[in-house]
Amino acid sequence: MNIRDAILLRPVVVTLGCGASVELLRPSALDLVDAMQVAEKTPGHLHAWMAFRHARADGRKLFDSLEQALDADGMVVFQIGRECEKLYEEGRD
Repeated sequence: MNIRDAILLRPVVVTLGCGASVELLRPSALDLVDAMQVAEKTPGHLHAWMAFRHARADGRKLFDSLEQALDADGMVVFQIGRECEKLYEEGRD
């Protein structure tokens, strides 16, 4: 992890298990607050919410809505969510 990249919220590119590359926007302080609310109210939707909020492909949002992320391939959404979790944990060490 590069602390400067994290502080400046520079996106990261990750490769999913299926081989597809996805760009993830790093979370801001507001994202953290929103994620905590989603985790409290609808914990089963957290990975889909993270995918909706942070995933980009070709410079555009990968999902147009939370509902679209909830309806997408579960394993792909789960993998994106796991990668997003890592971004939320950056700098904790």
